[in-house]
Amino acid sequence: MAYFQVCFEMRRLPGGKISWDRLYPAFLEQCEYVDKHGFDSVWLGEHHAAEDGYLPCPVTALAAVAARTKRVGLRPIILTPLYDPLRLAEDIALVDLFSSGRMSPLFAAGYRTVEFEMFGFKLTDRARLVREAIEVCKQAWTGEWFEYKGRRVRVTPTPYQRPRPPIFLGASFEKTIRRGAHIADGFYPGDPKNHWGWFRDECLKIGRADPGEAAKQCPTFIFVAEDPEKAWAEVTPHFLHNGNTYAQWMKEEWGHSLENFPEVTPESLRASPEYKVMTPDEAVKLCNELGDDGIFRPWPLIGGLDPDVAWSSLELIVNKVMPKVTIPSTPSPTWRIPVQV
Repeated sequence: MAYFQVCFEMRRLPGGKISWDRLYPAFLEQCEYVDKHGFDSVWLGEHHAAEDGYLPCPVTALAAVAARTKRVGLRPIILTPLYDPLRLAEDIALVDLFSSGRMSPLFAAGYRTVEFEMFGFKLTDRARLVREAIEVCKQAWTGEWFEYKGRRVRVTPTPYQRPRPPIFLGASFEKTIRRGAHIADGFYPGDPKNHWGWFRDECLKIGRADPGEAAKQCPTFIFVAEDPEKAWAEVTPHFLHNGNTYAQWMKEEWGHSLENFPEVTPESLRASPEYKVMTPDEAVKLCNELGDDGIFRPWPLIGGLDPDVAWSSLELIVNKVMPKVTIPSTPSPTWRIPVQV
C-alpha cells in the first residue's frame, strides 16, 4: 500500500534553457494528469526573491490547479508570517470552494531573513505571527463577526469544508512542534525521523487522539527511468541545484544544513539517501517497503527540469509502478484529517 503524491516548486535552473512559459503550462498539465491517475495530492512550496524564481504564491497557483482537476488534494505550504491573516483566510476559503473542499493548508513559519525583510517583518516574530494566523483563520472560517486588533471583522464566503479546512503545521524545532499539538489539526515534520515523536508525545500529554507513527516516505528527490545512467546525466544538474540551494539557505540562517537537505557534490550525489534515480521495478519495491500509509512523492519538474524529461518519469510511475502497488481509496492523513473542534 502506498499513497502517491506530487510536489512542485517551479524553480528554473539559473542559466538553463527552460523558460517559465514552458514550466507553468507543463505544471498544470501534470497536475491534471496525476488527478486522473489516482494521485493523492499536489503539494506546492513557497519562497520569495529567489534567483531561480521559486514559486511565490502557492494558494493562487492552486486556484488554477483546482480549475483543472476533480479529486486530487491541494496542499499549499504557506510562509504564514508574510500574510495578512484575514486575506489569507479569504484566499484559502475561495480555493476550498473552487475545489469542492480539497484544501489542506500547511502553515509554515519560514526561515529566510531576506524574505521577512522584503515584506517588512522580523524573523523573531514568526512564532507569534503563525499562532495569530491560525487563530484568525479558525475564527474567520465560521463566517461570524469577531474582533481582530480592535476592529470588527468578518470573512465571507466560508470554506466548502465543514466546520473548516484542516490546518497543518510545518516546523523543525521542538518547542514549535509541541505547540502545534495545541493549535493545529495536524503536523508535517521537516525531518520525520527526528521530529514526529515530539508532536505525538505532546498530543498524548494533552489528551488528543494518538496520531500514530509518522508516515514512511520515499527519498526527498526521486526520478524513475528505464535507463538510470542516462537519467542521471539529465537530472544531476537539477538535483544539485535544488539540494544545494536549500542547504545554502539553511546554512545562511542556522550555520548548517539539515540532515535531509545536505550539501551535495556530483561525487556525493549518488551516495546520498535523499537522491534516487530508480527503475520502475525498483520503485515498486520501494513502495512495498514503505508499507501501510507510505508516501511516494516525486518532484517532476525539479530544478527546472525539461518538461519532456519530467513527463517520462511521471508516465513510468503511472504506467509501470502504480498498477503493481495497492493504492488506498481514502485520502492520506498527511492532507485530510479530522478537524479539532
